[in-house]
Amino acid sequence: MMIGGIDDVYLFIILSLVLFVLAPFLGMFSMGLLRQMSARMQNRAGPPLLQPYYDVRKLLMKEETATDPMIGAWVFSFFLFNALGVIILVTLGDLLIVLFLLGFAQLSLSLGGFAGSLPDNHLGANRNLLRVLSVEPLLLMLPIAALLLNQNFLIKDLAVNSNIILYFPVGATVVIFALVVGMQKGPFDLSTAHQKKRNRNLAELSGKNLALVEMGHWFERFAFLALFSLFFNFSGLLNSVLNNMFLAVILDLVLKFVIAFAAVLVVGRIDNATSKLPWDRLPSFSFYVMWPLMFVNIVLVYGFLRWDWF
Repeated sequence: MMIGGIDDVYLFIILSLVLFVLAPFLGMFSMGLLRQMSARMQNRAGPPLLQPYYDVRKLLMKEETATDPMIGAWVFSFFLFNALGVIILVTLGDLLIVLFLLGFAQLSLSLGGFAGSLPDNHLGANRNLLRVLSVEPLLLMLPIAALLLNQNFLIKDLAVNSNIILYFPVGATVVIFALVVGMQKGPFDLSTAHQKKRNRNLAELSGKNLALVEMGHWFERFAFLALFSLFFNFSGLLNSVLNNMFLAVILDLVLKFVIAFAAVLVVGRIDNATSKLPWDRLPSFSFYVMWPLMFVNIVLVYGFLRWDWF
């Protein structure tokens, strides 16, 4: 089969490579955009959009300092797991594996914090673990939703299903919640506490190790934004209108970028409109609000698909 004169396999490889190369830059851009948005809402000029890149470039030129060599190993694991998760995501692989890799990345970050000697490191690592236990089990409900719709966990089937947001609107809310927590923004910025400038995970890191953490976050941000954009698929509709699958896929990706941009604005708005909550509010909100909502959504969809409840 040919699409615009290019074989499907080659087109898929090219698009996957382009997305993987763009992934850290888009993640970096989202962080810079959030800083700009926060500054403008507080009537400040704020740093440039490329400030995260400038920070990492400066860190790469500095000397590394760590009290334990294992910290560097765990930091590299954090970066590697996030990068591997993005690779599977852009190649439309298994959604369950993507979420496991993102979870392993956060566990590596916590273990790196426990390997340090500062008390703030240990407190930040504990709160990062609390963040993982509050968000990751909730995200694992998304593969169940994929299984109900497509009978598998493959992202390639989700990417062409235009009914995801209609069946699972709570799922999109779950990803926004994960974005707020994953981007370490208020009200759930537990492991960084950027308002207080303390209790930061891996507080003693510097140089290349800290740069790896920042670049790992770039991949992580892209992964969450891509997961959110999966709830909005337009390729089938565009192909029926344009009768050109190649152009439909490209326009669908452009629209997904716009949706990801909107998600960043929502996260920024939530961050600036709320104050930091006590640490115990995150698991309470996750298990007493988000879990029941997602569970009810899954039960209703299962009843509709299996027994045609409504």
